[in-house]
Amino acid sequence: MSSNCELLRLNISQAAKLYGKDWKTIKRHIRKGTLTQEDNGLIDMAELVRAYGEPKNNASPIPKNDNKVMPDHTSPKIEALVGQQIKTLERQVEDLREERNRLLGIVEKQTYLLEDKRTQQPKNSIPSQVLWVFLPVCVIITAMPVVVWFLLDFLKQ
Repeated sequence: MSSNCELLRLNISQAAKLYGKDWKTIKRHIRKGTLTQEDNGLIDMAELVRAYGEPKNNASPIPKNDNKVMPDHTSPKIEALVGQQIKTLERQVEDLREERNRLLGIVEKQTYLLEDKRTQQPKNSIPSQVLWVFLPVCVIITAMPVVVWFLLDFLKQ
């Protein structure tokens, strides 16, 4: 048995079952240094024999496969429940997408309706349309004396 013990490595729960101990006890012994654990999380069988002695005669040093693997088939009830949950989640996702799109539409409308405060003129200023009307009038009034003087000078000749 000693030749098999050197090659065998167990995880904490397998070691606990082999020696009839609680896994918390094994963890506590590892923390205290009574038992050493390898970097990969496994415990060498020789280390277990050193710490606890040989396992009981009815205990097998080679652990059974304790992996609880889901069977390939599931019950129809479970499939029906999972199917209902998936449909419910799909409806919720679609509802959330619709709500998001509705809220985005509201935000876009509100953004469009907002005024751009930077382009507003002060209330006391003259609107630019009025300036474009009076500009030619001002030019004519300013140029009028020059034109009259030119005409008078022309007529004198």
